[in-house]
Amino acid sequence: MTRYKGKLKRNTFLQIFIGAVFFMVVMIAMPQIQAQAAGKNGVAKAADGNWYYYMENKVQTSYNGLAKYNNAWWYFKNGKLNFSYTGLCKYKDNWWYVENGKVNFDKKTLCKYNNAWWYVTGGKVNFNAKGLCKYNNAWWYISGGKVNFNVTGLCKYNGNWWYVENGKVNFDKTTLCKYNGSWWYVTSGKVDFNYTGYMAYNGSNWYIKNGKMIHQGGNKIIYLTFDDGPGPYTEELLDVLDKYGVKATFFVTNQKPKYQNMIGEAYRRGHTIALHTYSHSYSIYKSETAYYKDLKLIEDLCVAQTGEKPTIVRFPGGTSNTISRKYCKGIMSSLANSLDDHGYVYCDWNVTSGDAGGTTTESGVFNNVIKGVKGKSVSVVLQHDIKKFSVAAVDDIIEWGLANGYTFLPLTEDSPMVHHSAMN
Repeated sequence: MTRYKGKLKRNTFLQIFIGAVFFMVVMIAMPQIQAQAAGKNGVAKAADGNWYYYMENKVQTSYNGLAKYNNAWWYFKNGKLNFSYTGLCKYKDNWWYVENGKVNFDKKTLCKYNNAWWYVTGGKVNFNAKGLCKYNNAWWYISGGKVNFNVTGLCKYNGNWWYVENGKVNFDKTTLCKYNGSWWYVTSGKVDFNYTGYMAYNGSNWYIKNGKMIHQGGNKIIYLTFDDGPGPYTEELLDVLDKYGVKATFFVTNQKPKYQNMIGEAYRRGHTIALHTYSHSYSIYKSETAYYKDLKLIEDLCVAQTGEKPTIVRFPGGTSNTISRKYCKGIMSSLANSLDDHGYVYCDWNVTSGDAGGTTTESGVFNNVIKGVKGKSVSVVLQHDIKKFSVAAVDDIIEWGLANGYTFLPLTEDSPMVHHSAMN
């Protein structure tokens, strides 16, 4: 009997030992047991407090990706839910933004992955995105769904055009920036469409109008303008201009109807046709009605010759003429203020050849023009193509200008419009 008691005691210890081992095995295998008890594959919480991803009731230790649980998508690393992970994860051809282990479908941000910063919206990378995105108090340029650090240029966002430098909006920048073939004035990081004036850039003084650089020839611009034609010397003048490839501006009249066809000819050769007066009678200053009636006549003639309506005007005698006082006091101030309402801009001059006054020689015209041009960034020169000696001086004026680094341009609506003060 004693022998059997000893054997029983040893068996009891053996059973206890086996039971303990079994308990440890069960604890280690608890995630699988719980999944099996649950009767399903997928996500389940184990006794160790962690969440695991199961397939065929086994933790998939090789699984790295997303799995759905309770209407949310979770990130698993080596089969275990990783609540500390924030970043991107690829699932079914999309890259999703994971925040603290869970896909955040409301997120709009930038996220770094594989040495690139990706644009996330709606919880996933938008590879079609192009534009600006705010991140860490800075605005970044997105192209193809990621920050493009190689881009320096302009980007439109919320109605403004912003200056991007190396992929980031530079709010401290004042510069000129080229976009779509034009140069734009940037200040405080965006294009200022209200700015008109000059800006120093790359060693030159550039003229800006409404945020856009008008002159690409630097700070030495000459506009040759000719009043009172066309006349018998206009064709000769056109040939001289063609010789140098220079374009000019013609403020035309109908004083010499025989030469009306020269309006169309000048237009076809690339020059600007502008309005002066049909009659060149100062009686047009009797009233605004009289002035605009005369202006309409010359406008109609130009349209018949060119097919286009000119929009640049020069008053007979200039805005500062005093002869208009004879006809209507204050008429020049009224006309200068009303032209814009009629769809026109006006331009006077800041360099005169003197050919309408005491100068009567070719050399005199040349000397007056060169003296007036020197020291000016922009020169609007007044000549008359109905004066033979003035036309004869143009060849030398152009040669001197080109030799001294000047650029000759025709006037456009965007050009700097020289305005005299109205004296009446």
